[in-house]
Amino acid sequence: MNPVRICRMCEFAKARQQPIESLIGSLKIGLDECKKVSKNCPACIFAALRQSGTSIIESGFDFNAACKQFFREANERDARQDEYHAIYG
Repeated sequence: MNPVRICRMCEFAKARQQPIESLIGSLKIGLDECKKVSKNCPACIFAALRQSGTSIIESGFDFNAACKQFFREANERDARQDEYHAIYG
């Protein structure tokens, strides 16, 4: 376990990274809870699954699909922000 892990995806999304202990603890409730705690960050979810010893295949988590959705949402958010700034300065 790497308690000083820095998530580049959270940095990219300008999101506050949650401690790995919180992410692993949320897995005890379920994958949906981990997604909620991590703000749907695929890298954080993947790290929590790996470091908890949970089988990624058995969990049903699809890292590639989650990454595609993560970046699509981030790009849409950025486009809306750019549009806002173009209109209102």
